[in-house]
Amino acid sequence: MASFLQLEGLHVLVTGAAGGIGSAIVQEFLGTYLTIKHFLKNVESSQARIGKELDNISIIVTGSECGVFRQAGHVEYASGKAGLRYGLVRTVKNEIVKLNGNARVNAVAPGWVDTELIEGRIDDSEEMWREAQAIVPLREIAQPTDIARAAAFLASHQAAGYISASCFAIDREQRGINTD
Repeated sequence: MASFLQLEGLHVLVTGAAGGIGSAIVQEFLGTYLTIKHFLKNVESSQARIGKELDNISIIVTGSECGVFRQAGHVEYASGKAGLRYGLVRTVKNEIVKLNGNARVNAVAPGWVDTELIEGRIDDSEEMWREAQAIVPLREIAQPTDIARAAAFLASHQAAGYISASCFAIDREQRGINTD
């Protein structure tokens, strides 16, 4: 934590959490909330130390399109992600500007992403691709770099300085289709 507090240039926070059944809601709400809370305390102390507002404060919360579209078997995960997208991001937006007039908070909400997390969820890789393609009309799932590019855009005050409390869906036009 000491090295974290010494980083005067640390103005961007990207949160992310993925958990199993039973812990997902706690991880999503509490973990993300506490991370943001400590980040903002660091921002506040940095601004007090230098005597002015920092130029670019950006928080990017990782949500999921699962928090929007119904998908069988994902109640806890979807509830946690929806809470971040519709509750936490929009509420933090109202608080963050009191600390810094340039501060922004946004979310990225990936649909299916080609990671080990989804590979481990479905034993049969062909079944995984059938399930993904059933709800993604463009028949392609995202790569991790697709989400990273959106986060990099939102992190930039020059590129996204007027964007706050928004959610970028990175889902290749995912639809809310129940796959059971």
